[in-house]
Amino acid sequence: MRKWAEVAAAAGTHEAVLAWALSLPFRENKQGDKDRGSRLDLPSGAGALSAKLSASGFRVTASDIVLHEGFKGDKSKFVRCDANQPLPFVDESFDVVCSIEGIEHLENPSAFLREIHRVLKPGGHAAISTPNVDSYTSKRNNFFKGYPRYFAPKSPFEKDSGHLLPIDLIFMKGALRRSGLTLQEVRTNLGRPKKTLRSELFRALVAKSWPAGLGEDPPFYGEVLIYCTKKPNSFPPKGPL
Repeated sequence: MRKWAEVAAAAGTHEAVLAWALSLPFRENKQGDKDRGSRLDLPSGAGALSAKLSASGFRVTASDIVLHEGFKGDKSKFVRCDANQPLPFVDESFDVVCSIEGIEHLENPSAFLREIHRVLKPGGHAAISTPNVDSYTSKRNNFFKGYPRYFAPKSPFEKDSGHLLPIDLIFMKGALRRSGLTLQEVRTNLGRPKKTLRSELFRALVAKSWPAGLGEDPPFYGEVLIYCTKKPNSFPPKGPL
């Protein structure tokens, strides 16, 4: 049985991110050999994803605010850091960054995305996942209970699971754009979503109020959204101010 403390992600999230990582093109190293490249797993939690990435041939650096008991990855490659602060890595350190359900725990999500951009090599990729507060179930939860799913108040000062900020699609698309990361696609932790007549009617109604250019539909299904992004090889030249 899966333990939340061990995996610390909704079912299917690690599998979806691993499939995305395996779909990325190889890089050639200095010897001309194909190389899966360097990966940063932040926050790494108990190291479940780090271990899967390492087993698939990636060179993984795991990082979190603490080294969790029973860490499954390579402890010698673990770097302690607080993602609310500038990351302790030099510019252009990694080919890929995986950040699984961490951004909603941070005080400044936009600053974190800028840090991901900074530590990525030109042409590098990043996958950032977060609870899907735009989903049908989350909107229903918000209507009946007054807060998005997974953001239940535990006291006057804290929310469920240490979550701070619900990250919706519009905020994320804008923050990614400002950080310099290009959004390539949005995936979910689900393979094939379970749709109902009620949810589809509600989705169609909500979609009419969404601005043009947001996508075909609001991301109505899946507990988690996975934003698959890329750092451009170079910035276009700046025009006159």
